[in-house]
Amino acid sequence: MASHIQEVKQKIGENARLLLERLGPYFHMLKSSVSRISFLNAQVIKSIKDLENALHENVESLQALVPSMPNKIKENIAMNLLKFQAILMTFKHEVKKTINESMKKLSSSLAPFVKDTQNIDHQLEGLSFQLKRETVKLVANLSVKTYELWKLLEPLPESKLKGNKGDLHNCLAILNRLMNEQFKIFQCKVSSNIETFEKVMGQKLEEFGQKLGPHAGYMDDHLIFLEKELKDKVKSFFNNLKNKAENEPNPEEPCKEPCPIEQSSANLG
Repeated sequence: MASHIQEVKQKIGENARLLLERLGPYFHMLKSSVSRISFLNAQVIKSIKDLENALHENVESLQALVPSMPNKIKENIAMNLLKFQAILMTFKHEVKKTINESMKKLSSSLAPFVKDTQNIDHQLEGLSFQLKRETVKLVANLSVKTYELWKLLEPLPESKLKGNKGDLHNCLAILNRLMNEQFKIFQCKVSSNIETFEKVMGQKLEEFGQKLGPHAGYMDDHLIFLEKELKDKVKSFFNNLKNKAENEPNPEEPCKEPCPIEQSSANLG
């Protein structure tokens, strides 16, 4: 490969650009999905309109409407955040698939320039693992932030509305403002995570091209796979312990179902 190093680096550079271009629509999908979460306060807006209509009708309509408001708003929050969790899963799957396809194409394009294709494939496998690891890390971070947002928003409807005998219209307006404020904070954090992810992906590809050689990166890749193998074994060990503990009945402790957002987050690894 040494005699063709310029051609090899050119192929790697081209592949890096193509990979980032192919990932572009998935970044856009994720950013658009974050923007659409702003509709999680749609039920609050509807409640304000319903309240205004009920005030013009009769007391019975108002009495029937008010008790259901907190639960409807909470259900809408959970529904929107669960939709985002599902989009995160799709994003992770599609990005991993795109990385696999890109590595196969790069391997084929480098084959004419190398004698030891097994070694180059091993190095590409190491690169693929690093890129996928960054993808999983991004999804895990966004999942945690989604759960944190849910934990902040979920108690607000009851705390602001339940048992309120005063100005309900004003309480709904305050609730709407608080939800919008939390969403903007969430949007800023997510955008920052996505931008960092894009930069890291580009850096990993660039570093690969710089260190590529007959034996370059072999030890790094070997250590990466050892790390993965060790992590998988530790994870499997603790999962077995957890399953064993869950299967053993505990009469002193009542059964507690995890919240929907928490259940969904557990499946994002």
